[in-house]
Amino acid sequence: MQETQNPASLKLVAELVPQPCWYSNMRSLVPRPIWDKLRRQVYAQYQHLCGICGADTRLHCHEIWHYDDATHIQTLAGFIALCEWCHHVKHLGHSAGLASEGKLDYNRVIEHFMRVNNCTLEEFGTHRSQVFKQWEAHLADRAWGLPKAGGEENINSPNRGASNSILLKLASQRKTIDQSGELIKEIPGGRRA
Repeated sequence: MQETQNPASLKLVAELVPQPCWYSNMRSLVPRPIWDKLRRQVYAQYQHLCGICGADTRLHCHEIWHYDDATHIQTLAGFIALCEWCHHVKHLGHSAGLASEGKLDYNRVIEHFMRVNNCTLEEFGTHRSQVFKQWEAHLADRAWGLPKAGGEENINSPNRGASNSILLKLASQRKTIDQSGELIKEIPGGRRA
């Protein structure tokens, strides 16, 4: 799938999630101690600053997913430390839902987008429209799966808990996450560093 065309000047863009994948994330797939260890590694990698706007505040560990239209497979490509407001922009659709329930100030989300990108309200509107058009065309209601990683069962499998290790492939970095939460490189021949 082609990514939404964004002006090169946009540092912060929305990333809408396919509807069948809503509320499905790595945090819910691994035991809490492993997730906590992993997110702390990500925060340290970003020197405990937001990876987009540089804010020195409470951070969220955002999962970066890529969606393949041909195979309908979503692949975890990495992680980034985000401040609360950059995270709300990334999940713009969810943020709109929270705002409609009175749980979030959507204008503050828009203002953060405009401040980080040094852009106008019109440019925000164009980006928002473009992202939602892409979502409707490619991501809205298709069935999406997760790839098998390192020979293990598909992590959507109901038997996932039967395995002693949880290996999730990070496509862009050719890394896996082992059961202790360590990021480890795969080495040909099945050995790990």
